[in-house]
Amino acid sequence: MAMKLLVGRFISYALESRRHSRLPGARQDFGEMMRLFPRWLGSLKSSPMADRQPWMTYSAIEFLRRNTGPEMSVFEWGAGGSTLFFSTRVKHLFTVEHERLWAEKVEEAMAGESHASWKMQVVEPEPRVGESAADPSDPRSCTSAVEPWQGMSFVQYAGAIDIHADGAFDWVIVDGRSRPSCAMHGIPKVRPGGFLVLDDAERERYGWVHHEMRRLGWECHSFAGPVPYAGTFGSTTAWRRPADS
Repeated sequence: MAMKLLVGRFISYALESRRHSRLPGARQDFGEMMRLFPRWLGSLKSSPMADRQPWMTYSAIEFLRRNTGPEMSVFEWGAGGSTLFFSTRVKHLFTVEHERLWAEKVEEAMAGESHASWKMQVVEPEPRVGESAADPSDPRSCTSAVEPWQGMSFVQYAGAIDIHADGAFDWVIVDGRSRPSCAMHGIPKVRPGGFLVLDDAERERYGWVHHEMRRLGWECHSFAGPVPYAGTFGSTTAWRRPADS
């Protein structure tokens, strides 16, 4: 039974590797993805927190490793392995999380681990009052498509970055709830030459973000491929703000 499961996973992985290596802008070829199979398989028994890395595609994680530095400032929606990852690589780290119990677990993991100046803010969603169901693909809706938060308002959550000056961050990471709304608030906060990162960028409901970044003319870096811990493939996209904008 175990061998049958392993063979099934290998075949599925190979087929997905072939498909993702052919996507526009793919950063890894088929061979590179296949060489990640043992690492990917092993990750299914671990977690982002245990490995202290973001829950993103492997190629996106490597891009972050190469392009983060000790004088940088990072803002992230969504606490977890990425928080531990950035805490040893950058100077200032700001995290916004919507689940209080999860935030407490991340705080415990960060105890004695953080080298960055780190601040986490817990901003829980609120019930919508007197409003019909909102479209989570609309950045103005500040809502989520995921249970149990459907019908809740993430206005304060998405707007938590607004207290910071425009151009304050080298990296703005959109990897929590209500991502189109967070991206809308986060775009002005990226410094010239900095990056906005959207995880799970292949989801159709995040289409506004792709459209807006094309309109703004930001340089696009797409990282499609295997995702550790999930047993799936996906896409993470980073956009770089023009240095002269």
